[in-house]
Amino acid sequence: MLLKEAIALTQCIGSEQTQLLIEGDIIVPDSKPDMRMLLRTDAAARIERGEISADRVSFSGKLVIKALYLAKGSEKPVHSLNLSAPIEDFIQIEGANRDMWADTAAEIAHIDYKMVNDRKVNYRAVVNISVGVHAKTSHDVVVSVDGLAESHLKKSRHSVCRVIATCSDVIQLRNDLPLPPGKPGIVNILQSDARISNKEVKVQNGRVAISGELLIQSLYTGDDGTIAEFAEHETPFSGFIEAPGAKEGMQADVTLAIADLSINIGKDEDGEDRVFAADAVISANLRVQSLGEVVLLEDAYHINKDLHFTRETVKFPRQICRNKNQCPIKEIIQLDDTCPEILQIYQASGNLFVESVKLFEDRMTVEGVIHADILYIARDDDTPLYNHRSAIPYKQTIEVKGAAPGMEAFIDHSIDHIGFNMLSGKEVEVRYLVCFTARVVDNRAVNVISDITFTDMDKSVLDKMASITVYVVQSDDSAWSIAKKFNTSLDDLLEINELDSPEAVAMGQKLLVLKKIAV
Repeated sequence: MLLKEAIALTQCIGSEQTQLLIEGDIIVPDSKPDMRMLLRTDAAARIERGEISADRVSFSGKLVIKALYLAKGSEKPVHSLNLSAPIEDFIQIEGANRDMWADTAAEIAHIDYKMVNDRKVNYRAVVNISVGVHAKTSHDVVVSVDGLAESHLKKSRHSVCRVIATCSDVIQLRNDLPLPPGKPGIVNILQSDARISNKEVKVQNGRVAISGELLIQSLYTGDDGTIAEFAEHETPFSGFIEAPGAKEGMQADVTLAIADLSINIGKDEDGEDRVFAADAVISANLRVQSLGEVVLLEDAYHINKDLHFTRETVKFPRQICRNKNQCPIKEIIQLDDTCPEILQIYQASGNLFVESVKLFEDRMTVEGVIHADILYIARDDDTPLYNHRSAIPYKQTIEVKGAAPGMEAFIDHSIDHIGFNMLSGKEVEVRYLVCFTARVVDNRAVNVISDITFTDMDKSVLDKMASITVYVVQSDDSAWSIAKKFNTSLDDLLEINELDSPEAVAMGQKLLVLKKIAV
């Protein structure tokens, strides 16, 4: 009797990439003064929803743009603009259906801004969209044969990485962030930004615990009449995502993004406007994986019977390595002659982009660029506030034991810390601590046995076999394959040749083989 087992696996059905051109205008609202010059622009693309239908993945999200500008003839020289433009499209992926799930990601490849006039800014953004569709599959495979001795069965062990749960949820954070002593009170919030750092993930029974820090940076108009003020706060966050089937000891890949951020003016205990009331929504896309092992029947033989195997090729995703690596990136930024000199730096920020991931033997290289922004008070009465942007290339080598070209590489990244030193009126040293989490998967094709039929061996073939054979071991032989070839048992082969174990067989060795006939 055949003993079968249903092997549950995760298969990649297909993956595709596309580029979208998104363009439009940012209009200055009537409540704000005319623009004299753009100071700083920042944009992010987010996919908020993905839906699978037959051979197709539809997605939607938004392009969020924030801008600071210097105003014409206004008592308040610095103002901000915000825009949210929809992203909506689809990608054809053959074989996709509603029972599967999709991983979607968006990243801005390039964006241009052009002041059309003092009330309008035109933008053109190229957004890269990547989509991968995955499915849980089950394969009934033969793992043993009842009634056959173990010595007649050839089995093999295979590591396998299974997806246990995929889910999405949000973590909400509400916190009052007071200004430190010595900072002027808040009159108007010009712009607020946030980034996630020091992410920690722990799988528990039925859920995943997620924690980290939200670094919130706010530029505001103070009550002391200065051009602008800058405040920075770190606030911890934590939450749980329900993940049916998850158990302690499993692994989880979590992608976090700031889906919404609202910063309002709040009052302190004295009733003064010295508090930033932060309300943030952090989206979490979660995948829980189990690393295990399956034992499969690779081959078998029966004395005096022919075995006919039905086989199919199945891809077993096997995690080769998972590695967390911190990379310090330091650069001295030199301002060109068109930039005014620095009087005081408000903020150094940066967005990290991965442009290339390559696998080599036991290592991975990650290359990309950090778009660094330096916002500062300038030694220039006409341009009191200025922002300088520069591109900092980086290349990081990460050790990933067992990796090889042709395997799949996955990389998650975050900037956990940003520091800076003003070296002179034209030079700034910036320091970024980047965290890379690398994962390498080998989708190894395995020939599994799905069925076996038994027929009596042709008697004429048995009769032609010599009763006693002296066999010289070849390079690709094993004790098991020799026993199968000559219709004998492995135990008898070892006993007759006084061998302690099957591993004692060596190339060129002469073995005495006796034909065995079942009664």
